[in-house]
This record gives sequence, structure tokens and C-alpha cells, in this order.
Amino acid sequence: MQLSSKGRYAVMAMADLARHSLSTDCQALSSEVQALCSEVQAGNSKVQAVAGGDNEAVAVRISPVPIAAVSERQHISQTFLEQIFMQLRRGGLVTSSRGPGGGYVLARKPDEISIFEVMQAVDEPVQMTRCSLDDVGGCVAGDRCLTHGLWQDLSEHIIEFLRRTSLADVIAGPISQFTFEASSGGEVRP
Repeated sequence: MQLSSKGRYAVMAMADLARHSLSTDCQALSSEVQALCSEVQAGNSKVQAVAGGDNEAVAVRISPVPIAAVSERQHISQTFLEQIFMQLRRGGLVTSSRGPGGGYVLARKPDEISIFEVMQAVDEPVQMTRCSLDDVGGCVAGDRCLTHGLWQDLSEHIIEFLRRTSLADVIAGPISQFTFEASSGGEVRP
């Protein structure tokens, strides 16, 4: 499997959006209050208040993130990002606002958007086999190759991993503690 630039950049852009749509004030707060800020973000309102550590109210503003800012932080062409965000918007993963102060915000909370959804929105295939799963024929001279089952199973595990991994997981840090049930019923750890 070779992941295209579009797939990688879409995930990078969405993670950037998840991290930078909250105001700087929110990001500077404790992790407990940051979690509350994420809840505020789920409401998609411009300004709300959440309780701080000392029962103080903290105003949180959900700010649209301009493509130019994502482009600069992630070192991705702004023109390419515009194409990616158009697909993400069509896929229902982001909303946009025009004009001064315009940009993009997540359509849902970061923990409700899987990496697999992002990949699907930009038409990034996630498969290890040369042939489509729907192909009646095969990968080699009209037959399935000897290792087809191996690569198909690996594709299914990758898809499951991407479905279980959210944007919130990505921006929280390294993803190394995931487990999943293997087809044999045993637990597998990366």
C-alpha cells in the first residue's frame, strides 16, 4: 500500500484544524479544562463559557482556521489544500465561512471523526491488493494470487485501525497502545 500525498495531507490538515480552531486561551489551560473546551467545540457555537479549575468561567471561541495558516504550519501548498478542503467539506467533515476571519472548522468533535473517514472523503484507497475486492477476476492472469488472502486481511486490519483512530487520538500524541481482536480470537498489540 502506498499512501498518496493527498491522503497524508488531508489527515495533517484535519489534525491541524482540530488543534488550532480553539482559541489560544483555551490551549494554554490545564488538560482538564482543555477537555471541557473540546466539549464546547462540539456545540459549534462561536462563544460559550466553561468552568475552569477554580470554578472561573473561561470564554472559548471557536475560530475558523484559514487555509493559509494550515498551509504555513504544515508546509503544504495552499492550492493543494483548497482542493483537499473542498473534498472534506463535501464529505461533511468540515464547514466553511467566507470573508474576513473566515476559514474552516470541524463539523464534529475531533473524537467523532475517524482517520478512515478523512481518507474516504478524499478518495484515498486503503488496500494492499492490486485488485479490487469487488473484482470477479484476479490479480494475476485472471486468478487470485497465492498471497491475496494475506494482503486482503492486512487491508482489513489497517481499515479497522483507521476506523478506531480519531483526530483526537492523533493530536493527543503517539498512537502506540491500540489493541484489537485478531481473527483467531487473540489480542494483538503493535
